[in-house]
Amino acid sequence: MKVYKSQTQATGEPGNIQFGIRQNPSLASAGSIAQANFGNTVQQVGNQMGQIAIKVQEIKNATEVSRIKNEYTKINSEISNFVPHAPHFFDVATWAEKERRKAKIALLKGQPYSVTYPVGSIGDMDENEGQIYNMQTDDKPYGIVTNSAVLKTLNSELTGIDVLQSNEIQGAYATKAYNDLIAETEKEITDLTYKASKGDEIAMARLFGSEEVKNENGEVIIPEQPGILTEKLQTIGYGDKGYQGYLDQQQEVAKNIVEYQIIDVKKALISSTVDDEAFQNAENISLEYIGNLLEKEDGEYTFLPHLPKHFRQEKILELETALNSARKEKVAMDSSRLSLEKKQRDSKNVEMQNTFYQQIGDFAKEFKVTLDPGQSKALLAKATQMITAIDNAVSENDFDGKMGEALKTEIRNILSGETIVDIPSVTMIIENALINADDREDYLEIIKDVNGYVINGYLNSGQEYLKTIRSAMAETPANKRQKEYASQLRNLTNKPPEFNIGPSTGPQADSLLQSVILHNFRKATNEDLDGTQASAEEMAKIFEQSVQDYYQANRRILEMSFQVQEGGAFPGANPYVVPNTTVINLIKGKEGFENFDLDSATGWLQAHKNGLTKQNVINTITASNLSSGQKELELKKLDTLFLLLRNAGQLND
Repeated sequence: MKVYKSQTQATGEPGNIQFGIRQNPSLASAGSIAQANFGNTVQQVGNQMGQIAIKVQEIKNATEVSRIKNEYTKINSEISNFVPHAPHFFDVATWAEKERRKAKIALLKGQPYSVTYPVGSIGDMDENEGQIYNMQTDDKPYGIVTNSAVLKTLNSELTGIDVLQSNEIQGAYATKAYNDLIAETEKEITDLTYKASKGDEIAMARLFGSEEVKNENGEVIIPEQPGILTEKLQTIGYGDKGYQGYLDQQQEVAKNIVEYQIIDVKKALISSTVDDEAFQNAENISLEYIGNLLEKEDGEYTFLPHLPKHFRQEKILELETALNSARKEKVAMDSSRLSLEKKQRDSKNVEMQNTFYQQIGDFAKEFKVTLDPGQSKALLAKATQMITAIDNAVSENDFDGKMGEALKTEIRNILSGETIVDIPSVTMIIENALINADDREDYLEIIKDVNGYVINGYLNSGQEYLKTIRSAMAETPANKRQKEYASQLRNLTNKPPEFNIGPSTGPQADSLLQSVILHNFRKATNEDLDGTQASAEEMAKIFEQSVQDYYQANRRILEMSFQVQEGGAFPGANPYVVPNTTVINLIKGKEGFENFDLDSATGWLQAHKNGLTKQNVINTITASNLSSGQKELELKKLDTLFLLLRNAGQLND
C-alpha cells in the first residue's frame, strides 16, 4: 500500500514563530479558561442527553411490555371465556397452558396468534373465531422482542398473569364440572322418565329406587337401588329447596310419566277409529289406564304414588273426555265408511244393471227378427244364460235383487212377445223426479222406483231412464244441459188444471202428450252405448224439434176436436173444446169475424191470429141469452180451446 509522506519538514521552532506573531499571556490564559468551560458544558449536555436517551428507551421498553402484556391479557381472557363451553370432561387446564405457551412464543417472536379450539366445541367462542393477536394497524405482526430488559420484565409480568388465569380457569372449570354433573343427571332423569313412560321397569326402578327383583332362574334383573333422585339428593343436592326440592322433583317426574302415557293412549284412540279391532284394543287400554290411576291398596294409590290427587283426577277426566270423543268419531267414521261402501255398492249395481241392459237390448233386436226355429232355440238358451247370470250376481251379493228382478221381467216380456205400454202418469212421475233430483241419493231412489214400475208392468223398460241417471250421477256437462232443457219442456207442456179435452181423444191427448214429448227428448239426448252423447248444438236442435212436436200435437188435437168422428166418442165436434152453435154464431156476428169458418180448427186459428181473444169470447158468452148453466159450461171450454189455439198457432214460429 502507498504510504502518505508530508511535503514539509519539521523544525525546532515553535509553530507561530514562523509567522512573527507574539502571544499575550493574559489572552492566552483566557482562552484556556474558555476552552475548559466549554468542555464542562459539553460534558453536562452529554450527560443530560444520555439521561434522555435512557428515559426514552425506558418508555419504549415500558410501552412494549404494556402492549404485549395487554395482548396476552386479551388472549387469556378469550381462553378463560371458553371454559364454560368446553366439551364435557375436556382437560381444559392442559389446553389453556398449551395455548398460553403458544401465545407467549408468538408475541415474543413477532408472529401472529389465534386461539385453537378443540374439535367439536360450540358456544360463545364462535364470536372470537378468526381473532388474530399481535397485529399492527397495517395488518403486519409486531417485530421480535430482543431487548433483554423487556424480556426480563415480561417474564415477571406474564408469569403473574399465568398464575391469576390458572386459578381463574381452575375455578371456572370446577363450576363447569359441577354444572355439567347437574346437567348430565337431569338429562339421565329425563331419558329415564321417557323410557319409564313406555313401560320400561328398569328405568322406573332407576328413577324411584327398588328392591331386588329376580327372574325365574334366580338371576337379578333389577338390583336393589336407592334411585337416581335419591342419589342426586345425597350428592348434588337441591340448593336452597333442600329436601322439598327432592319431593317436588319426584312429583314432577311422576307427572311427566303420566303425561307421556296419556299422549300415547290418546294417539291410539284417534288412529284406531278406522278399524273396529284396533279401536276396541285402544278403548280397553284407555279404560285399564283409568283403572290404574284409581287403584288403591290399604288406602294408598299403587300406581305412581308420588302423583298429587288433584292431578290424578284431572288426568282421569282428560282421558275420559278423549275416550268419549273417540267413540263419537268412531260412530261418525263408521257412518262415513258405510256411506262410502253404499255409494260404491250402488255405483257397482248401476253399472252392472247397465251392462245387463246392453245385453238385453242386443238380445231383443236379434229375437224380433229371428224366424229360424234353430236360431230361436239358441236365443232361448241365451236368455236362460242371462237370467242365470243375473241370479248368480244377486246371490253373490254383488247385485241388487230388485234390479235383477226388473231385468228378468224385461227378458220374459221379450220372450213372450208382450209389449208393455208405458202408463203416462208413471212416466211423468219419473220425468218430474229426474228434473227435480238434486243429488246421488235422489237418483238412486228413482232407479228403485223405475225397477219397481217395470216389475209391476207399468213401464216397458227402464233402460233409457238408467242411461240418464248414470250420466246425472257422473255430473257430465251433457246431462246438465239435458236436465235444463227437460225442465223447460216440462214447463212448456204443463197443462192448466182446467185443461180438458175429454176422454179417449187419441194418444196425443191430455197428460200422455207431455210424457211422450219429454221421454222422446230424453231418449234422443241420452248417452249411447258407446258412451257418446249429443253435443250442445245437437241437443239444442233436438230441444227445438221437441217444442215443434208439442205444437204440432196441439194442432192435431185442435183439428181432431172440430172433426166429426163416425162412431167416435162424440157424435159431432168435441163438446169439451168447441163452443156450441149459439156462441159460434154470436162471434160470427161481430165485426171483423164474419168471414171466418168457426166450425173448423183452421178458421179459429185465423180468427185468433186476427185478434179474437179469450176475453172477446167471454164477453160474448156473458152477454148472450144462454142460461146460467149453459154459460158456465161454455166458459169452461175456453181454457182448453185457447191453450190449444196458442200452442197450435206457434207452430214453426
